[in-house]
Amino acid sequence: MGSAREVPARPVFLHSRSNEWYTPDAFLALVRRMFAPGGIDLDPCSSVAANTRVGAARIITSEEDGLHPRHEYAGNVFANPPFGASGNRSTQSLFFERVVQEYEAGRVRQAVVLLKAGVGYRWFRSVLRWPVCFLWERLAFVRPAEREQGAELRWGDHAHNPHGSVAVYLGPQVARFVEVFGAVGDVPGANTWAYVPPQAGAAMAEA
Repeated sequence: MGSAREVPARPVFLHSRSNEWYTPDAFLALVRRMFAPGGIDLDPCSSVAANTRVGAARIITSEEDGLHPRHEYAGNVFANPPFGASGNRSTQSLFFERVVQEYEAGRVRQAVVLLKAGVGYRWFRSVLRWPVCFLWERLAFVRPAEREQGAELRWGDHAHNPHGSVAVYLGPQVARFVEVFGAVGDVPGANTWAYVPPQAGAAMAEA
């Protein structure tokens, strides 16, 4: 893995046509805490440059097409799907569906998927069937700066992200997800308002 150092960033605007934007280190630190003592076994939305930050044991690049059925998903999966669309479908929704399929098939142990907070989009309704964290701050995604051949990897532009973000968890450690990600965002039903049915509320009062 190559070394990386931050350089003064030139702010730019992130939009749906900008796909080469990578996950900030602070968010990746939360993912690693979530998966500890293991690591990130697979990032299906990656590149060689992006993986100098993520450090996944295995990656699938855009050229290899992480949605293709020939690719095996297994272990601890982290995915930050690109913005944009494939046909009339959101690319983020397609990757999320694939991770869900692999998890429900028992091939993925657990997964954290980073998505835009697509409230109002039809595809986003299925996301809310899983534990989610609505991040309090908008993430500043980054991309590599220009560099000379053989020079160490530097990271340059930070994006002005117009979208809020959610972290979605698939796996058995929901309490750990609430602990780790609840420190940086709202987890509905855990650290936010939660509806308690009247009968359940009465039973709790009597206990």
